[in-house]
This record gives sequence, C-alpha cells and structure tokens, in this order.
Amino acid sequence: GKKEERGKKEERGKKEERGEKGKGILNYLVGADFVQKELIPPQNFEDVPAASSCCSLDGDADRIIFFQKVGEASVSSSPLSPSPSTTQTLPRKRAIALLDGDRILVLLASYIQELLVQLPEEEMRSMDTVCVQTAYANGAATRFIEDTLKLRTQCVPTGVKHLHAAAHSEDTDIGAYFEANGHGTVLFSERLLAKLRKIASSSSSSSSSSS
Repeated sequence: GKKEERGKKEERGKKEERGEKGKGILNYLVGADFVQKELIPPQNFEDVPAASSCCSLDGDADRIIFFQKVGEASVSSSPLSPSPSTTQTLPRKRAIALLDGDRILVLLASYIQELLVQLPEEEMRSMDTVCVQTAYANGAATRFIEDTLKLRTQCVPTGVKHLHAAAHSEDTDIGAYFEANGHGTVLFSERLLAKLRKIASSSSSSSSSSS
C-alpha cells in the first residue's frame, strides 16, 4: 500500500515537471512574464506557424503581451523555474518579435491621437490626455509620444497603484498606462464620455437636418 502510494506521488511529480495538461504548475514555462523575459514562445507552441500573431496572458489575465514567431533560439535555463536551485534545460524553440507594454502604450496613444484629431478643434484643445510611465519605461517610447504624437507623459514611481492613480486623476480626460510586462489599461473620465455623447448627438442632429 505505502509503496504503491509513493509510486503514484512520484508519477504525479514527474507529470508536474513535464507540465502535462491539468497536472502542471501555474504559469510554468507559459504566461506573459515568461514570454517577456525569456523572449521565446510558451511551451507547446511548436506547431504554431512562423509569423503567427500571438498573445500571452498571466494567471489572472490582468497582463497581456503580443508576439510573433520569427526565428530559432534556445535558452539553457529559466529563472522562472519552480526550483531556482535546479538548472532547467528548455527545449529549442522559435525566437519572437515582442510587443511589450511600452510598445502597446505607443500603439494605444497613436490610436487615441487619431481619434482626437477628428473632434472639433475647440474640444480637442480642452482635452487632457496623459500617458503614464515609470523611470523604467523605454525612453524611445516616451520621446515618440511627446515629440511625434504631441501627447503629455507623466513619470511616476514604480507600481501599478501609482500608475493607475495618475491615469485616473480628476483633471485627466484620457489616462493610459502600460508597464513593460503588459500590465496596463486606458481610462476615460465621465466628463469626457458626456462630452463625446453631446458631440455625437449634435452631429446626428446636423445630419438629419441636412437630409
């Protein structure tokens, strides 16, 4: 009896190490954090074609990063292994082109700017939009947002609570933030939403009158 039970436990342990479905450790060789730091796809992506657009979430789905498989790469060990003292040899996998939080923020800011320029000029002038970053943000992303998109940036201490508070400021109409690990969001003030509804209603009335 004891020998049989010990054998079952050993088999379960082996399955966990192999990351078999339903028996693995949460986020082992998968997840946004793993993909961002290792720069390789999650395990079991071997059959995904090169140039496929993919995304990876973390355990509670509040982080997301995007990537494409573009070439061959390998790593000899993973610092994200559940046993840091034991070197984990990872199989050879395809390298990726990573779209991390800094790049996601730039894309969001670009799209927001495209929408803002469609508003009446007087409304756009009064709009306060801010992209919130930390000192660890990609400097090129900051310069692009400020110099090319002409949007305001704000640097705050590290931590989502600081980023969210700045983006959610009562003086801000649109606040966006994304950490490099893919943790972020875009916030819209109630004041802005009411203003947009008013603009949409006026445009609809004008169209009806002209027709």
